[in-house]
Amino acid sequence: AQISARLCRLLREEVTEQLAIGSPALTALAADWRKLLFPNATDAEFADGHAQAVTFGLLMARAREIQLSLGLDRVARQLGQTNSLIGSALRLLTDEAESQATLQTSLGTLVRVLDAVDWLTISKGHPDAWLYFYENFLGVYDNELRKQTGSYYTPAQVVEAMVRLVDEALRSPHRFNLQAGLASPQVTVADPAVGTGTFLLGVLSRIATTIEADEGPGAVPGAISAAIRRLIGFELQLGPFAVAQLRLLAELTERIGSAPTTPLRMFVTDTLSNPYESEEWI
Repeated sequence: AQISARLCRLLREEVTEQLAIGSPALTALAADWRKLLFPNATDAEFADGHAQAVTFGLLMARAREIQLSLGLDRVARQLGQTNSLIGSALRLLTDEAESQATLQTSLGTLVRVLDAVDWLTISKGHPDAWLYFYENFLGVYDNELRKQTGSYYTPAQVVEAMVRLVDEALRSPHRFNLQAGLASPQVTVADPAVGTGTFLLGVLSRIATTIEADEGPGAVPGAISAAIRRLIGFELQLGPFAVAQLRLLAELTERIGSAPTTPLRMFVTDTLSNPYESEEWI
């Protein structure tokens, strides 16, 4: 996390420098970024988004054992097959040879270093190795940004307790009277600041436990597949969003027995922004 953070900061600084001198490749990319994601993003915010998207895109690729030496275009294509948004973002930001050449120092270093990452060795087989990765990353990358965005993640034990309390409230005959709790088809869960996905993972775990107890383990894959449509996550930062997607896809694949066919309802957006921004822009 610390090594990745310093390399990401180097990339952000180089993007900022290129924007300041009016680099055509980066200026065009910034315009596309604003249209696609954040209409009011400043150059500094674009540089931050660019650096985080590329860094975590490459980290996600290595977590999936994709070799970065294949070339960034091929890496983005392979990543896009299983992780659509971060793969698309990586492809958008690294597609043009001109933009790659402009950022040769930082981007080249980032690729060479991260290509040496063996995630299975680093994680030691623990799926929760990603849990606090972004919080540690952000503390080195930009601690002030961590404070501004409130990027402090809830411990797993607290998440588990909160999910259980919500489940009990949903089951209560004096409140919602839904016997299946969070596993009920009537329940939709929206996390407005999904972070690295711990709350949604907690909800999936609770649903699996409920269905297994009520209907047996054979009913769990079908219930989890159906629950995908009822889980929604919003996240402002591309780093934790990428981690959340990776963790949720891994959890769903394990629970269902194969990669989910239903796309995750997860979005990179500012939950507190104007919901009519795109219509007004048009």
